[in-house]
This record gives sequence, structure tokens and C-alpha cells, in this order.
Amino acid sequence: PTTALDVTIQAQIVDLVKQIRDEFGMAIIWISHDLGIVAELADRVIVMYAGYIIESSPVFELYKEPAHPYTLGLLGSLPRMDETGYRRLTSIEGLPPILKEKPDFCPFINRCGYVTERCRRENPALIPINDNHSVACWVDTQTRKERA
Repeated sequence: PTTALDVTIQAQIVDLVKQIRDEFGMAIIWISHDLGIVAELADRVIVMYAGYIIESSPVFELYKEPAHPYTLGLLGSLPRMDETGYRRLTSIEGLPPILKEKPDFCPFINRCGYVTERCRRENPALIPINDNHSVACWVDTQTRKERA
């Protein structure tokens, strides 16, 4: 609902949605590529890639400790208000997969820097990292941190 709006109108829409949520005590599902608004509105985030849920986490944990390479790429492409100095924004290399058929492998393999043989053979299901955070990736979080 906020795509292509100027920031003033966008802020008004977000404030209105929050007001309605609070007034009626209701849940809202917000589907967006705008991770800034997601951080402001959501309690929990589900990240999808190629039609699959690849990460599920409370919002603050996702932004603090992203676990899937795609989530890392999304967050790396955003400017951060809490950083001092300059940082080059990253992009996610490659192209999204063509989804004519459901793949038997991880759909992110052509864009991922952590690919293993298992990634080429099996599409991972969500694996719990802790009680509130799950990721669909064969490479463990510690390995990704070490290689980053």
C-alpha cells in the first residue's frame, strides 16, 4: 500500500494502519519489499524467495542476526541510520530463478556464496536456529559468519 508514494504520504499511511491495528486490536499481514517499513510495523518477519519461506524470526532478531544468505543480501543493500562513516551498499548478484517447475534444489544457489553439494541436491526446509527463529539453509549460521 505504500509503493511509489512520497515519504510524507507513506508515513501517514503507516500511521493510519498502526492506529487501526491498535484501535481494533487486530493483527496485520504486511507484504512488502520495504524493509524499513517492515521494521517499523512488524513483530515477526517471514522472508520469502522464489515462493518459499526461507527465514522466519521476530523482527529485531532478524535485523540483528539474519541467517539466510538472501536475508543477508537484502539487509546489506539498505543504508543504515546507526552507522557512522560510509559503507558501500551491496547488491545480490545474479538473476532470480525461472519458476516453471518446483526445483529439487535450493532456488537461491545461483546467487549464493555459500553453496554446497547438498544445496544442489535438496531444497532445504525450515530448520530451527532457536525457539523463535528458523532458516531454510543447509549451511549453518556460524559457517556463514566465519566466511563473511
